[in-house]
Amino acid sequence: MLELLQAEAIKRKGWTQYAQYCACRINGDRQAALKHLQSFTTQAVRWELAKRKQFVVWLLSHLEPYPITSQCPALEEPFVSTFLRPTLMSWCDESEPADARPFRWLGMFFQGDDTKNHLAKAIEIDPAEQLARITLLGKIFEECFDGTASAGDRDMAKSLMAGIEDEPTRDYWMQLAGKRLI
Repeated sequence: MLELLQAEAIKRKGWTQYAQYCACRINGDRQAALKHLQSFTTQAVRWELAKRKQFVVWLLSHLEPYPITSQCPALEEPFVSTFLRPTLMSWCDESEPADARPFRWLGMFFQGDDTKNHLAKAIEIDPAEQLARITLLGKIFEECFDGTASAGDRDMAKSLMAGIEDEPTRDYWMQLAGKRLI
């Protein structure tokens, strides 16, 4: 993934330091990589929101098809806490409620008390939002398996499953729910 990000970022004006970060991470030089990432972040936080959104859309669109763990090198601290998350939060605060992506990405890539709320907001904005739907369903199932889900969560899970457009995916979740949830 870093190879693809590096190859694309190097072609974009103002993204050279991010491309260098990726190249150094690929080569195993984390210390040099973090210096490039810090340089990029220092520059990028000063961009206007539209330009920050452009980078965030590019990056997270590439990452969302893959399972992300806390060790994802493309989502390194302090880049996440000083640039990525604040950009998404600013985007959510805009008067542009027709775009579910920032809410979906906050729910997909960041853990916290508001994770489920962000995913639910993405679905509220766009009821056809499948990634947010499935991610939220997975989070509810985790809570059900842990014994921390509420009755409201179980009802929400049923509603989420009903909205899954892909029949085999919906059947999978229904079967899983029948065994453990409902």
